[in-house]
Amino acid sequence: MAASEAAAAASEAAAVAASEAVAAASVAAAAASVAVAAASVAASEAVAAASVAAAAASSAFSCEQAARARAAPAARMILRMKVFLEQRVDHVREPELLRAAERKANLIGRLRGHN
Repeated sequence: MAASEAAAAASEAAAVAASEAVAAASVAAAAASVAVAAASVAASEAVAAASVAAAAASSAFSCEQAARARAAPAARMILRMKVFLEQRVDHVREPELLRAAERKANLIGRLRGHN
């Protein structure tokens, strides 16, 4: 009888150990599942952040393009004025420029009180 009791106790202990092993494996599988879910959430957040960054960059580019479009007429007018003034300067004779420089020097001297 002692042998059969020992066999029954050993069988019961083996069943308990197997049950504990199955429970531990189940807990490990649940932990792995939680880790996979957390990684999936992190990846989803990273994709969302990248999408937000791309949208911000696109918006900034669009704003820059709009600013350039608004500034283009003014830039064209400034360029036309520059060309016009350069053409006017090309027609001025050099002695006139020298006289203008002398007049400027005289005016500056008067303002400083030298004359």
